Amino acid sequence: METFSQPEIRKYYSNRVPSLKVTSQSELRGPCPVHKGKDPNFAVDASTGLAACHSQCGRGWDVLGLEMELFGVDFATANKRVYQVVGRPEPNWDERDIESIFDYCDEAAKLRYQVVRKSGKRFSQRRPNPNGGWIWGLAHLEPLPFRLPQIQNAPFVAIAEGEKDVLNLERIGIPATCNSGGAGNFKPELARWFAGKRVAIFPDNDAAGRAHAMKVAEILQPVAETVRIVEIPGSRSLSDATEASGARNSACRC
Repeated sequence: METFSQPEIRKYYSNRVPSLKVTSQSELRGPCPVHKGKDPNFAVDASTGLAACHSQCGRGWDVLGLEMELFGVDFATANKRVYQVVGRPEPNWDERDIESIFDYCDEAAKLRYQVVRKSGKRFSQRRPNPNGGWIWGLAHLEPLPFRLPQIQNAPFVAIAEGEKDVLNLERIGIPATCNSGGAGNFKPELARWFAGKRVAIFPDNDAAGRAHAMKVAEILQPVAETVRIVEIPGSRSLSDATEASGARNSACRC
């Protein structure tokens, strides 16, 4: 999540949602600009820029996410537009061709790192820089399961091969997760999060996917209540199957 100063946050919202009123030192409120409501159910944390609609939308956004939502632009375009609005010089973006961003959060829902998908199905990983911006790479960071806050108390968890698969499973009501880095990168350190759970592993329908599923099962069998590998005949991947039945994917934040 991009970090903005409080003056930048106020400047952005005064430009994009001028109907907002200051209700306290740390909060702005007004009608939701997304569903174009009339009541003051849209709240902004003035210190972080995080916004939430407590009415029809029932959702939240950071500054860049709201820019994408309001104007239907991609992440890179939203970056450029927000920087222009708040008066920051445009950086030399390393992420101009970003298509999707997936947050990996700890059990307290604090962002620890992100998986970034770029055009051409290229993936990179980055972590927040305490001084602002991002540090690319995950050296010395503990690996976490994707969507950890959502699965930590679930008795049953599906393990997919990628973030897109996980989001598609969530949309049909199945708590799901995966590891960062794709097939072959499920680390033994992840096992503790699956202790006592019933686990179903959904591999991609190829040799790498099946080998990955076997490795995940080997790591989890000592700690999980049950572990099953579930193959979906006739589909290249789990997302192919779920999207064919109407599920849709988008980038996900904690």
